[in-house]
Amino acid sequence: MGVNKWIVTITIGTGCINDHQVDMYNGYVDSVVEEVAWNSLPAQSHVESHINACNSSIAFNPSSQQSFVSTDTPLEFSVQVDHPEEDQWVQWTDESGQLLAETNLMKDGSSHLRFSKGADYPTAVQATLRNASGPCAQTIQQHVTVCSQAIDSIEFSDAWHFLGDAHQGALGWTELTLNAQASQGAVFNPNVHIPAGSVSIRFTVQTGNGLNNGADGLALTIIDIDDSSTLEELISAAPPGGALGYGIGGPNGFWEGDALTIEVDTWPNVEEHEDYDPTTESHIGIMSGADPSNHLVWSSVPDIEDFTPHDIQIDITPQSMRILYDGEELARQQNPEEFTGGYVFLSGSTGWATNHHRVSDLEILHHCR
Repeated sequence: MGVNKWIVTITIGTGCINDHQVDMYNGYVDSVVEEVAWNSLPAQSHVESHINACNSSIAFNPSSQQSFVSTDTPLEFSVQVDHPEEDQWVQWTDESGQLLAETNLMKDGSSHLRFSKGADYPTAVQATLRNASGPCAQTIQQHVTVCSQAIDSIEFSDAWHFLGDAHQGALGWTELTLNAQASQGAVFNPNVHIPAGSVSIRFTVQTGNGLNNGADGLALTIIDIDDSSTLEELISAAPPGGALGYGIGGPNGFWEGDALTIEVDTWPNVEEHEDYDPTTESHIGIMSGADPSNHLVWSSVPDIEDFTPHDIQIDITPQSMRILYDGEELARQQNPEEFTGGYVFLSGSTGWATNHHRVSDLEILHHCR
C-alpha cells in the first residue's frame, strides 16, 4: 500500500464468536487474519454532545481496568454493552478527542481496543457507543498511568546483594529468612534508583508453615538516601523481630529521612515495649520513614499465612495510594504524602515464632506519566 503503519493493533469483534486482529495503515484495513464481514462503519473524529435514545449502556470491563501499564507489555481496553443492538459500534478516542479506532460489537456485547507492545500509549481512552444516528450512550473514560521502565526481578539479575540469611531458593523464590528462630535477611540493589512521582510495586509472597503461630513478617522498602554505598550499613543496623529488618526510623530507631515501606506483618506487636501495630491480625501496611509504627494505610489479611502464593500490588500517584491483594483493592488513601523515591531493599525476620518468608516476581514500574 506504500503508507506508514499506525501505532495501534486493534482487535475487532464482528458479531461472530471469534476475534479478528486487524493491522491499520493510515485508517485503512491492510490485512485480516480471517475473512471478515464488514459493516462499513462511518469514520468520526470527535464525540458529539447530542445523545439519541437507545436502550443500551456501556461500561469498561473490570478485568481491563489497569491503573498502571508498562510500555513493554501490550495494552488492551475492553468494554461491555448491555442490551446491544445490531447497528451499534464503539468509537475510541484519546484524551484530546483524537480518533483512535472504531470497533464492532462481539456477539456477547463486548468490544476491544489493543495497543501493541512499545506503542505510544495514551494516558486516557474514551469509548462512545454509536449507531447511525450518532452517540447513543454517555461517553466513558478510563485513565492509565504509563511507565517506561521496570526494575529487574531478583531471580533474573545479578545486581541484587544478599545479606544475613537471605538466599536464592528453588523454583524462583527468594528466601528472606530461614524457617528458624532469630533469623534475619535482606536483599538490596544499589544500582537502581526509583524516581519520585508515580510508581506501581508488585510481588508475590508465600509465608507460613512456621512455629509458635508464625512470625514476624517481611517488607519492601524504598529509602531516599543520597549515596547507595551506605545502604548495606543501614540495612545491617535494622533490628529484627517486629521491625522486620527495616525499622531504623521512628521513636525506636536512629535514622531520620524519607522512606516508604510495604510490610506483610504476621505478628501482633501490641506490647507496651513494642507497640507498632494497629491490629492483632496479620496485615499489609504502607509505612513512612522506615518506622514500623507509622501506618499510612493498612488492611487485615487473615489468610496470608496459609503458605500459598498471594499477589501484592501497591499503586501510588499524587492523587491516591492503594493496596491490592490477589487483584482486589483492600485499602486506599486519597492525596497521600509525596513519594520521594529511592533505593530498594527487601527484608524479613523471625524471633521466638518463625515462618518461611518468600518473594518472587518482583516488578516495580517507574518513570511514569
